[in-house]
Amino acid sequence: MAASQATSAVFGITELLENILVILPPRDLLRCHSVSKTFHATIEGSKQLKKTLFWEIDYRPSAWAPFGIFFERPRRTLAGGEDHLLHQRTVRSDLFSGTFACEFSLLRSKAGATFNWTTGRKPTLMISLDDIWDMHKLEEDAMSSFGRCSLTDPAERMNIDLTFLCPSIRFISSAKDPSWKRLLGRSRPTKSCTVDRKVRMRVATRAVTMRQALDICRVLILLHSEYSDVSVPGLSMHVEDLKELYTAWHKFDHRPAEWRGNSGLHTRVADLLSGPILVRSALRLRSRSPDERN
Repeated sequence: MAASQATSAVFGITELLENILVILPPRDLLRCHSVSKTFHATIEGSKQLKKTLFWEIDYRPSAWAPFGIFFERPRRTLAGGEDHLLHQRTVRSDLFSGTFACEFSLLRSKAGATFNWTTGRKPTLMISLDDIWDMHKLEEDAMSSFGRCSLTDPAERMNIDLTFLCPSIRFISSAKDPSWKRLLGRSRPTKSCTVDRKVRMRVATRAVTMRQALDICRVLILLHSEYSDVSVPGLSMHVEDLKELYTAWHKFDHRPAEWRGNSGLHTRVADLLSGPILVRSALRLRSRSPDERN
């Protein structure tokens, strides 16, 4: 009982608790935000702790200075570096070309993502989903404390690049056409095959937090589901696609003014975009031999 009271007394001193939290790794600090009301209030009231969590950032561009890039301020990224918050898989950096790339997993959904940044260009956040329905998992990350984190410090405009796989859109049995046999690359007979559509969407945005970036991804999927034609017109027209080659980029036909009123989420996302939505897709052929079916 005495030890518990002593602990409460120590943690009740805001300045002391803040000095303790400062030395924690960012990921542990993020967990502490939901430990108790005292921890929550201390982190919310500390500019230094919020800066560590990328909640408090500089909204001037990184090259903001009278002489531009010669006085560029140091920049931090949410993914990569010593103060990273994410589960990093691979980090690549080339000082000569000014290129930085980091592959990581989102904290809750575990969706794969890559953050690329080359000097003089907009950074790009690439998120890859195994299935279109995984969009619901993104909400877990968006609504958590992690969703408040900005991607860069100072703030930067960027590109959001989303890849996802649509459900099977065609089922073909007894594929005897010679073109199918060439695409399958098999000499053994094939009884059935399915065609999936792999979609990639890209859009330029303002400086965004992780919550806003994930909301953008969710809306991109909703827009594709509602407005895009995911049918397969003629197989002969899609030979290159069936080799998993992407089609060329094309602009999404519907502008924000046409869909922003669909929901509150659509409205919020429409205000974050700074360029047209680009779409490209590829068809992926999957085959099953008689042995695999049984």
